[in-house]
Amino acid sequence: MFAARKFLAARAFPRLAAASFLLSLLFLLELAKSAEPRIDFILKTNVNKVDIHFGAEANRKYVLQGINFFPCTNCPGGIVSTNWTNLLTVLAAPFPPSNHFIFRDNTTNRFRYYRLVSP
Repeated sequence: MFAARKFLAARAFPRLAAASFLLSLLFLLELAKSAEPRIDFILKTNVNKVDIHFGAEANRKYVLQGINFFPCTNCPGGIVSTNWTNLLTVLAAPFPPSNHFIFRDNTTNRFRYYRLVSP
């Protein structure tokens, strides 16, 4: 009887270990979701140019957008999304050519606002 219990326990352990591993892996994958897209920094390179720097993850599309002014400061729901202009689109790729992108923009207006979205 003792030998049978020892044999059953030895057979059950690999299955229990595999099930624990799979549950742990699923938990870690849930924690490792993609971060919100963000602009790392904006650098004024000379009198009329700025460089917008941002990082990118694999298999994710990014769109850098700009707006020259906010048309309504008291609009319900915030800024109207149709007023933003697409400045740069980075298409999703399993292995992007770079994970750091720089977009050079002219500073023709006194103010310009930027945002990075991942649709």
